[in-house]
Amino acid sequence: MPNENEYKNWIRFESLSREYQVLKSEQSARIGFRDNLLYVTLASMGALLGFSLFDNSLDSKDSERALCLLAGPWISIILGWTYSINDRAITRIARYTENQLKKHFERLEGLDSFSVLEWETIHRSYKGRFARKLIQISIDLFAFPFAGAFFLVLAIQKSKMDFGNFGLCLIILEVILLILVAGHIILNSGLNSD
Repeated sequence: MPNENEYKNWIRFESLSREYQVLKSEQSARIGFRDNLLYVTLASMGALLGFSLFDNSLDSKDSERALCLLAGPWISIILGWTYSINDRAITRIARYTENQLKKHFERLEGLDSFSVLEWETIHRSYKGRFARKLIQISIDLFAFPFAGAFFLVLAIQKSKMDFGNFGLCLIILEVILLILVAGHIILNSGLNSD
């Protein structure tokens, strides 16, 4: 029969195990959601591009079609920000698991020779990780803020700058927000912590 310390240790172990399971479940759900945002972005950008440039049923002049293109940066901003926030949460869960939860497991009696949550450290230490992260950041930047900037340039070219004050203010706001999204993606990339 276990003594009181062994029983408390078992309760702590079960509690930590449950916390680990819940965190990994949330992390997995966020990864799926984040990754699907890339597909949603590509599909919505393609649909907008097709509608704005190739739909001959629109009986409008180029400047009106160009205004439709100004929706592209908003797609990039909203989905890019959501992508980046989810990526940040995924990273924070991983860091908490690796730095905090692992320490709590290691403090439990009887786990001295047991390697606790080793995968949380090992999978982040492979060769080429830095290069892979640079490629991922490039993809994230192209999928979100650079794609939004592409739509801005296309809108300006198609409209011949015939936007009026509202369109000009919208373009300035979109440029500022696209820069913020790009900065958020870069700052939360984790390059400085690896």
